[in-house]
Amino acid sequence: LWTIPILMRNGIKVSSSIRRLRHPDGTLFPGKPFRWQAGRNEMWEFPLASARVGGISLHYAGSGHFRLLPDFMIQYFTRKADYNMYYFHPRDFDDNPQRSPRLSPLRNFKNAFRTKSALRRLEKLIEKNDFISLSEALNRLKDYEKITLPGNIPAP
Repeated sequence: LWTIPILMRNGIKVSSSIRRLRHPDGTLFPGKPFRWQAGRNEMWEFPLASARVGGISLHYAGSGHFRLLPDFMIQYFTRKADYNMYYFHPRDFDDNPQRSPRLSPLRNFKNAFRTKSALRRLEKLIEKNDFISLSEALNRLKDYEKITLPGNIPAP
């Protein structure tokens, strides 16, 4: 949460920086778009998509989570949800990822896992589902919930 005021202070108006987090008072932040508000500053937040499996929140919509999970699970969670925010890094599609001696063997493995098939898998996901751009999503937003930054987080 400490990043939110920094983003706002630097003029960022749209973010997808959080997963389904808990507010310091214990309540869950929304799992759909909402606006951060601090004074006169506002920023739209598009939280990363996740699904509840048992008592666990499973992130499926991007990057390593997308590469790790099998296609049938990705398709199932995508179709079941009424909101999906997918995100990717360029390295997710690098068919020859570089290994770093500064990272652990496990981290290097995770960074390289299924990168060769990620683009093909994303193309299949797009073919089977309807997606819109972030710009289009912003145009469709109406009165989503406003969330005031918690008092222990400095306003921008």
